[in-house]
Amino acid sequence: KAGDDTLEVTYSAGLDKYWIAFNVIGVDVFEALFSASSSKTWALGEDIAGDGQPSPGDTVTYTIHLENTGTAAGVVTLSDEIPAGAASWQLIDDGGGADKSVGDTLVIEGLALAPGQTVEVVLEIVLADLPDMTPILNTAELTGDGGPVELVAPDLLLRRDGDGDGHFDSEDNCPEL
Repeated sequence: KAGDDTLEVTYSAGLDKYWIAFNVIGVDVFEALFSASSSKTWALGEDIAGDGQPSPGDTVTYTIHLENTGTAAGVVTLSDEIPAGAASWQLIDDGGGADKSVGDTLVIEGLALAPGQTVEVVLEIVLADLPDMTPILNTAELTGDGGPVELVAPDLLLRRDGDGDGHFDSEDNCPEL
């Protein structure tokens, strides 16, 4: 503009906007992103009572699905405090990371994922003998590139049939007989 000390530049880059942002302006637009498609689920494994419900002594398998939907490689650490409703637990698949677990906390370090890559970390827990209708809550956390990210598993509701008569304790008129 005449008489104005301001110069206005407009770029129209279409698909080249990342090239311009990185090379012309100097902004690093490449980053790992784990929050969009990563998840944590559970499935009933060994069903001792055969009732199709998570019950004391049953094995539940937690699968932590990690997916890097970002534009750069990323390395994360996965931490997962084992729920109090677990009598025991074991790591089944470390997803390619290093198992650094301590006590009742699962820790997997060095989970490296390229853009578009997925891995799964799998653990099994054996449910403790707890009262009927006890909720088992479990949340994992990713730290590192693209983090922190919390991965919350769907609630698991423990069902107990203390007297083995086919009626869960909360629905049974004589739960211990």
